[in-house]
Amino acid sequence: MLRIISIVSKFLEFSLGKWLFLALVLLSNSLCFARVTNVEDLSLEQKIGQILIFGFKGQTLDQNLKTKIEQLQPGGLIFFKRNISSLDQLKNLSQSIQQVSSVPILTMLDQEGGNVSRLPLGFVPPSSWSLGQTRNQKAAFIAGQFTGEILKDVG
Repeated sequence: MLRIISIVSKFLEFSLGKWLFLALVLLSNSLCFARVTNVEDLSLEQKIGQILIFGFKGQTLDQNLKTKIEQLQPGGLIFFKRNISSLDQLKNLSQSIQQVSSVPILTMLDQEGGNVSRLPLGFVPPSSWSLGQTRNQKAAFIAGQFTGEILKDVG
């Protein structure tokens, strides 16, 4: 939490006008999935599964998704807006997915800011284009760091 507050305070050092409301965001503690797997230890089926990435319906780990994960052992899952109702829900879903898989799964979503914002933050972060228009590299770095911290927090 202190890390996010520190990033927001750095962000406030810059005069980005309409983006100052980023200071209102408070998030939960970080998650870290740190299981390490040697590729040599994977079976042929697991190696094949590692090249698969797919999306899914729903906002919970239902039996259908659980079965797909167990059978295919994919390298990744992509979250879409349809999969997300809140940050806590996304965090719980990410944790559930990792617990089901015997191999760590890369989870991903588009969170570029502007029109491409999947996380329900209560505001829309600035787009890369709008940050580029400021020509302020430090502001762009801080905005990227802020987004990274949020994504890390939700798993």
